[in-house]
Amino acid sequence: MNGVERLTISKERRFAGFRMVVTRHERGSRIAAHAHTAEHVAVLLSGGVVEFGRGVARRDGARTARIHRAGATHALYFTETSHVACFLPHEAAFEQWTDARSYRIASAPACGAALFESDDATHELFGSLHLLDGSSHPAPPGWLASVIATFPWTSATPIGEAARAARIEHTSFDHAFRRFLQVSPREFRAAARVDAAARMLAETDDALCDVALACGFADQSHFTKAFSLRLGMSPGRFRRAFAIK
Repeated sequence: MNGVERLTISKERRFAGFRMVVTRHERGSRIAAHAHTAEHVAVLLSGGVVEFGRGVARRDGARTARIHRAGATHALYFTETSHVACFLPHEAAFEQWTDARSYRIASAPACGAALFESDDATHELFGSLHLLDGSSHPAPPGWLASVIATFPWTSATPIGEAARAARIEHTSFDHAFRRFLQVSPREFRAAARVDAAARMLAETDDALCDVALACGFADQSHFTKAFSLRLGMSPGRFRRAFAIK
């Protein structure tokens, strides 16, 4: 690992009331926990990154974008050499975005220097931001919000118990998860276990086998496989990248 990265700006450009900054990050580099003073959209043009913030670990690949709110703290680890384009508005412009989701770029945007060689390339990328997700995402019903907040997702308790406690038929329960959260209950549990493990890895020195059992995995091997599959890096590598000193 190359250690903590000192952020360098490859290119910068102003247009349409925005400032766009493109940065390059080497594979294995990381940006320590930090907070931004202004909200912005970060578009991963190429490469791969794992983000850890507010106790949640997320992995993104090329052509994904996320909203970052002012004051929100997060850290980044680049699993591949990456280019990132950040759109910083002169005033709030991303109220319709949801920071809990990853958005896909609708068209293949230009990368790197091409963004600064022609106005067409820049506006193609900027225009694609408005095509990321045209559907509305209503808030989940009260019973679902309660289940999400109170069910012991990292335990071995059968998911069916959550449906029974909410007095919701199993098929409707599964449908609600897919409609409002875009994942199945089983996928939600898998993500919750990895997030719980990520927090323990970052905040404690507990042995990996203890982290595995505490977060609902059958054993360390199961834990390592599930964690690596979701985030693209092993638990040990994640701890080295994100441990809170």
